[in-house]
Amino acid sequence: MSEQNGRLLKLLSGSMMLGLGVILLFKPEWLSNMLVSVAVISGAVFLTALATVIQKLKATS
Repeated sequence: MSEQNGRLLKLLSGSMMLGLGVILLFKPEWLSNMLVSVAVISGAVFLTALATVIQKLKATS
């Protein structure tokens, strides 16, 4: 695993933990809703994909 892949993996896991932590602080009953859990994971994947695209654009320029 390269350093870049490790950073992206940390971003993915950290954003998932942040999302779940915020929900746990403000609306813990939402954690029993499957749609909310899927939304948090999807948001984390989207954020990581966006960071990957930005990183590749910076590398090519």
